Amino acid sequence: MARAAEAAMSGAPPERCPACGESRILLSIGAAARLVDVNRKTIYRWIERGLLEYRRLPSGNIRIF
Repeated sequence: MARAAEAAMSGAPPERCPACGESRILLSIGAAARLVDVNRKTIYRWIERGLLEYRRLPSGNIRIF
């Protein structure tokens, strides 16, 4: 399991988003998909439908809050 997903479930303090500086749990697409046991494509569909809050990092990667 990804480090961010483990932190989310362990109650560890949240990381700061490098794009906006907000202090929230950040999950990659893959980590979010594993956390809720769905396919990565489902996470992308949920983003497109506005069901998940996300930020695009300067690197172009997406992080889910």
